[in-house]
Formats: sequence, structure tokens, C-alpha cells
Amino acid sequence: MKTKEESGSTTFVNIDYGQMGVGGTNSWGQLPLEKYRLPAKGQYQYSFRISPKIAK
Repeated sequence: MKTKEESGSTTFVNIDYGQMGVGGTNSWGQLPLEKYRLPAKGQYQYSFRISPKIAK
């Protein structure tokens, strides 16, 4: 494990749009329920804003 000083001052943030469920209705390979699926051919769009926190 690297300390903060060894790893540098760069921070990486991974922001994902969504996830197609973490499993089905059982533990044996069944797909997630239809309402939780994200079709691979779908077109998705989202936005976000990152703002610095200013100390008082």
C-alpha cells in the first residue's frame, strides 16, 4: 500500500452512468428484472458537476 506522499497529488474519480443490476432474482445466472436492465444498444446521457469545497 502506498502512502499519500508516495502516490503523488493526483486524484482520480470514476463516475459511471449506471449499472445493469448486480444479479438476477436468484444466484444462479438469472438476468436482473426488466426494470433494472440497461440495454447495450441504448443511448444514455447524463451530466454532473464537481465543485471545490471552500473551507470557512
